[in-house]
Order: sequence, then structure tokens, then C-alpha cells
Amino acid sequence: MSESSDQQQQQQLEQLKLETSQQTTNDKLWTDQGINENIVQKIRLCIENGKLLSPDIDSRVCEQLRSFPNDMTSIDSLFNEFNNSDLTGVVNKSAFLCNLIKQWKIQHPQEQKSSNTNSQSTQDTDDQGSSSGKHKPGPDEAKLKQILDRTGYKIDITAGQRKYGGPPPDGPERPAPNSEVFIGKIPREVFEDELIPICEETGKIWDLRLMIDPVSGFNKGYCFVTYCTQSDSAKACEKLNGYAIRPGKLLKANGSIANLRLFIGNIPKTKSKEEIREELLKVVEGVTNIIVYTPADEADKKKNRGFCFVDFDTHKNASVAKRKLGNARVRVFNRDIAVDWADPDEEPDNDTMSQVKVLYVRNLTSDVSENDVKDIFLPYGNIERVRKVR
Repeated sequence: MSESSDQQQQQQLEQLKLETSQQTTNDKLWTDQGINENIVQKIRLCIENGKLLSPDIDSRVCEQLRSFPNDMTSIDSLFNEFNNSDLTGVVNKSAFLCNLIKQWKIQHPQEQKSSNTNSQSTQDTDDQGSSSGKHKPGPDEAKLKQILDRTGYKIDITAGQRKYGGPPPDGPERPAPNSEVFIGKIPREVFEDELIPICEETGKIWDLRLMIDPVSGFNKGYCFVTYCTQSDSAKACEKLNGYAIRPGKLLKANGSIANLRLFIGNIPKTKSKEEIREELLKVVEGVTNIIVYTPADEADKKKNRGFCFVDFDTHKNASVAKRKLGNARVRVFNRDIAVDWADPDEEPDNDTMSQVKVLYVRNLTSDVSENDVKDIFLPYGNIERVRKVR
């Protein structure tokens, strides 16, 4: 018995060391992406109490947290709200946390403005102190100039995007239908000087739009490439999907479908889908569907979680709606709302799925116990543990 107990204690110690090592790695990864250490500590606590898993802190969450105010009052306010949220029925905790952060920012504009001012001051200091050896994110200017001289294309740079081309100097004036390709999982330090030569191998580029994080200056991990012909875009999907742009860094490429969905936050939690639709149609056109999330145990199914997703019939109507609803003079339910494009979902590849050991089950009512869940799933394989988030 003593020997068995010692072995069990040794196994527990090894497991604790492994978890500690993994957590240290995650902490460094998040701080390296520009997330405040106080926020990282809050994330760690959420993981320890079962509210989050490490994979929930994906690139979209990191992007939102990088621009979040660094004062403890704001950080406490956000994570207290998250910890007090009922996550029953929430399939994607990453998206839920992103939406919660967006709502917080719209509800606390003064704190966000102060944070942006501090970020700009830091950026100005970095620009003035470039002689100190700090590397500013961006393409290799010499390589980019060679590309522009060779093709005659132009570069258009805004706060959130770097656009190459559109239209090409020698035409066509418009690209063929269904000729846009979405390229994801791009390393954050990669810019168009590397992407253009790779994309040119499969056909003539009409334009390339690389999405940029205006706070950090790095890319957001994805871009859109429009080819002059649909056949060239099909070749690009075949060649670039799984392309190793760095050792162990594989791109994802697929035909791009026009974004028809908006995220809308800070709406009253007492409003139903029908009431939200009716209110939106007073100022926008083309609404086809309203998606809201409600707790599984909520008696009044009309309630929502303070945000919704809105589908439109065309990308044009969705784009017009985003501009209108983003105008401070337009109020929905007599309040300011947050509006943004819904983040594109990326299906995990086989390598990622092979490492997944946690299954998330939604819509469990309060009377379902952890043992009930275990009994249901036990026939499909060994189960280490079941934890129900309360």
C-alpha cells in the first residue's frame, strides 16, 4: 500500500510540474503578444476555476486584450463581469469573451479613450527612439519597392489594413466573380513583401488586403487575395492551403465568401429576436436573421446575453448597416451600441484536433450532474474527469 501511495504521489507531482510548465509557457506567450501582466494573471485565475481553457485565449481574444485599459479598476470590472456570467449553453467561450470586451469598451468610452491615448504616447516614444534599436513592425521596404517597381501596383495603407493593387495597371477593371481567397494562420510578423511573391505563383493578383492590428502594428493573422480570374483563385486555394510559410507554420486558404454577419453589442437583455429585428429595420435594410444566446435554464427565452449576431442578404447591405449603426448619432433602443464584423470562424486542422482532449457539452440544465454526463460518455472511451461550470 505504501509503495502504491508513493507512486500515486509521484504521478501527481509530475502532473503538477507539467501543468505548471505549460502555464508558464502560456503566460509568456500572452505577454509576448503585448497583453498586460495583470490581465494574464486574471486569465490564469479563470483557467484555474474552470471558466476558461488555455485554447480559449486565441488570436481574436489577444487582439481585444492588447487594446484593453491597463488600470486594475478596468481589469477587475471586466473579469468580475465575466466570472459572474452564466456560461451555460455558450459553445465558443473565445467569441463570448471577445464580445464581452467589445461591450465593455462601448460602455466605458472614457477609460478606452485614456488607454488609446497612452498607447499612442508609447508609440510616439517608440518612433522617436528608433535609434535605440527597437524593431517597428512592417515589411522589408527594399523588397516591397522592388515588387512595386516590377508590377506598377500601388500600396494603400490605413490604420487597419495594407492594400496592394486594385485594379492592376493593365487591367482588368474588375475581378471575375468568386475570385477572392481567404488566407489565414499567417504569422503575425509576415507582411505583403513575403505574401505577394507566394500568391503570384498561382496567377495574376487583382488586389491583396492584409488586415493590421492598429495598436501593435502586426498583422491580424489573415488576408484576402483577389485574383483576376476564378480559375487562378482555385489554383491558389489548392496550393496555399497547408503551405509552410515558416517551419511548422502552415497557411490556411479557401475561397472567400462575402461577410454577411455583424456583431451588435450593448443591447437590452430583455429584448427578443423579433423586437431586435423590428428595431434594426427602422434604420437598416436586408436583415435576414437575428441570432441570440440564452441560458439553458432561463425561463424567459426572450432574454439575450446583451449581444446578438445579425445576418444580411448582401455584403453591401451589411456594410451600409455597419456604417450607419457605427454612427454616434444612431441609437438602437435609445442607447449607444457596439457594432463590428462578426469574426470569421476557422475550422481546426487535423493536427490541432489530434491534440484536443477536452469536449465541451452545452445546454445542460441545472439538474444534470457531473456523474450523469460521465455515464453518458463513458462508453466512448476513458474519461479523466468531468467538470460542470456553474
